Amino acid sequence: MVAGCVRNGRRGVRLGVGYTCEGGGEAVCGGINEEALAGTMVAYQEAGDFLRGEDLLGSTGFVVVRSLRTGKIVHRAPTGSPPVPRKGFVGVGAVTTIVVGETGSVGWIVLNRERSKPGSRYYEVHSIDRGGRRLLASGLSIQPNSLRLRGRVLSWKEAGRRRAGVLR
Repeated sequence: MVAGCVRNGRRGVRLGVGYTCEGGGEAVCGGINEEALAGTMVAYQEAGDFLRGEDLLGSTGFVVVRSLRTGKIVHRAPTGSPPVPRKGFVGVGAVTTIVVGETGSVGWIVLNRERSKPGSRYYEVHSIDRGGRRLLASGLSIQPNSLRLRGRVLSWKEAGRRRAGVLR
């Protein structure tokens, strides 16, 4: 069980189970990972994968922001929006990096499984803030672990150059 609390020794907020896989030929994998913390806000990926051998039969991926002070969910959104929705699939793939601000604004980079091809990986940069949800960038040249948040400025590297957007 993964939990967080505002003060050491105080009542904690249960976030969920860490990401694990169970089963052999048919496996169910799921849980939370990629946790990020700022003040009393925590953000993480909530994911589930359903496999038969190496075939992916279904997958869910959400980015969740919770207040550790109240335990309430501030945001919960799919990791991305596929161009063509498929039954059994929510989100577009696995989150590589999440950052969260003290107000609950969140940014993440996700590997888009539908647009990635063998030998090339297609990433997307997303955010949620007071202005709503936005796709900030997408493409083959986004560096998956380059996301940073300084104050309200969310930045990432694309084609070797630092790009940025402002969270509201």
